[in-house]
Amino acid sequence: MSHQKPIPKKDEIEALYFKEGGTISSLSRHYKTSNPTVRKWLDFYGIKKKSQQQASSEANNRHKFMSMPNKLELAEMYSGNSIKALEKYYSVSQKTIYEWLENYDIELKDLSEACRDGKNKQFEHMQFDKEFLEKKYDRKKPLTILADDLGVSYSYLKKLFKKYDMQVEVPWRSKAEIELFEYCERTYGEYDWIHNTKEIITPFELDIYNKKNSLAIEYCGNVWHSENFGKKKSNYHQKKFIMCEEVGVKLITIFESDDTEKVKKLLNTIHGKNKRVYARKTEVKRITVEESRKFHNEHHMHGFIPARYHYGLFNQGELVMACSFGKSRYNKKYEYECARMSSHSDFTVVGGASKLFSNFIKKENPNSIITYADLRFGNGKVYEHCGFSFSGLTPPNYWYFNKRNPRTLFSRVAFQKHKLKTKLEYFDEAKTEYENMLENGWDRIWDCGSAIYTWTKKEGQ
Repeated sequence: MSHQKPIPKKDEIEALYFKEGGTISSLSRHYKTSNPTVRKWLDFYGIKKKSQQQASSEANNRHKFMSMPNKLELAEMYSGNSIKALEKYYSVSQKTIYEWLENYDIELKDLSEACRDGKNKQFEHMQFDKEFLEKKYDRKKPLTILADDLGVSYSYLKKLFKKYDMQVEVPWRSKAEIELFEYCERTYGEYDWIHNTKEIITPFELDIYNKKNSLAIEYCGNVWHSENFGKKKSNYHQKKFIMCEEVGVKLITIFESDDTEKVKKLLNTIHGKNKRVYARKTEVKRITVEESRKFHNEHHMHGFIPARYHYGLFNQGELVMACSFGKSRYNKKYEYECARMSSHSDFTVVGGASKLFSNFIKKENPNSIITYADLRFGNGKVYEHCGFSFSGLTPPNYWYFNKRNPRTLFSRVAFQKHKLKTKLEYFDEAKTEYENMLENGWDRIWDCGSAIYTWTKKEGQ
């Protein structure tokens, strides 16, 4: 038991935890202490801890009735609006609106009356004929986009399309995916791009495909491509990468959490939009950790990681490429690992990788080097031009995200099972790492794995 924080009385804790529908987190905030300390108090008194589902349900109920309007306001709002309009106005669920109405004993409208109120509000000045809709409907975009543009519901628009015998030709796509597709059209040739095709790696679908240069882009909303909610198996993304490789298609796999500007710079590099610099005209220099950190963070999709040696290529005094080396982290058969290699986003340095590796080998005299190419962004074949040999693929790696903030990914290393007891509100030693994470509102997304390349010193080298 903590000697710094006196334990409250049992009946006080029970009142806050059960009668007032509290959680371990709310108790820790109330007493200005930590979650583990509150758990110890509960264990000390033999108070049974709630399941995550029970605590979440009670917290939701407490929230919705704390935000409940008074009866007069709710009755007036309901008299001229639909349930859907009230949902939006109060930022709560439909179920909560019905519970408020029931709590105040406000009589529910019949279906025809409710529909009439909603439609009168929403469509009083919005009667669209077939000719108008055909002009407005962009078949490259989902119907949800047109509904937003016109200020009407998706279901209402679907009914109009059915009434006019108009075909909805495009499946649902995320706004971010559509924006990426439109960017590719604007920047790299409008007529070279196809949105959603199953003709390349049947039966799988490619989100964005360039038929001219055999480039495909898989755009992954983290939730929709997750293991639990999205039902994507651990090998899903790697399998699509391998299938594309087999038919000569370069596949780039983008997570919604990736830096959009870095993605655009990567596409510029792939399409040859960068300024070309020849390595023979550059100068190799040892650079500082600070210089390396700044450069990798700005130009590498995954940013900087610590390493021992940092080298850079300079073109007329400007750093255009950097490479960082350290002791091999994962495979101790190899002496060194190339931890990061980055090119300036505005330059393609022809022969730059070879020059940096040759310099490192000359200066540090290594016996062996290993490196890993993230298959989400390329196949790593540049290493073969530097004297490396392809040694196979790693299994896919996974990243965690919390469902409340799916755009932020966390390394699995931060959530190894032995670290979870102090990180999660609910932890069960008998459950696996992933089971504990799921119970606490987390899910994971799997990448494509990495290509492994190795270099070994030859005799006389």
